[in-house]
Amino acid sequence: LVEQGRHAEADAWLARADKLLPGRIDVEVARARVEAKTGDPELARRKLESLAEEEPFAPRAWTGLGEANLAVAAKSKDTPDESALKDARRAFKLAIQRERLPAEAHLQVALLADRKRADKPEVVAEVLEQLGKAVEVNDHLPRYAEQQALYMAEIGDEQAYDKLTKVVERPGIDWRAPLALAKLVVDRFEFELVDALDPKFEDWIGQAETLGAPFRELELLRARALLLSEKDDDIKSAEAKLLALIGLDATDVD
Repeated sequence: LVEQGRHAEADAWLARADKLLPGRIDVEVARARVEAKTGDPELARRKLESLAEEEPFAPRAWTGLGEANLAVAAKSKDTPDESALKDARRAFKLAIQRERLPAEAHLQVALLADRKRADKPEVVAEVLEQLGKAVEVNDHLPRYAEQQALYMAEIGDEQAYDKLTKVVERPGIDWRAPLALAKLVVDRFEFELVDALDPKFEDWIGQAETLGAPFRELELLRARALLLSEKDDDIKSAEAKLLALIGLDATDVD
């Protein structure tokens, strides 16, 4: 459950495991990782620092320490704590060296590198490399392929369409992948990269809606698709959708 990011669910099971098997390092690490996500990240960081130093090859100790440092960095009021971010990167790098199947560490190294993209666009190559390694290390969980596909869509990578069409077929994803795929096919049609809107557009919009995508994002994409048809009735429908969105938020410039 912790590996899947289901921390609230994991907490009760870990408490039970700790009573049945007291002193197990893997349980202690997992409980500290849950603490970092749902409780006191400073407390979790101290615990994981101790565990990582005492048992440097303990399963996920370094990954957990990186996560705790990220949580500490996020608590900063104005901007992220750069020292904590640096410590997080170091911990994830050590996780890659010392842990078995360090997919999460690869993913987090990628996300940390991407924070610098605005000033250093060359980091995109490193991000793609680390995302690829995360998928290679653990393609059993859809999380890593999903993150890779979403990033490719965000940067306009030519492989994004193929990656997303595979990801949306997998169980366990959230609404972001089908919504990103729907947006991608609208963009491709709008900018005349293809001759027609992908016939599966409505399927992907419907999937995103079922998975809980925001109403505004769904309606904006539906309106864009209707406008591109250039049919009078579709244009009127698009106008109605857009006016309804403006009625919800008059400052919405999109």
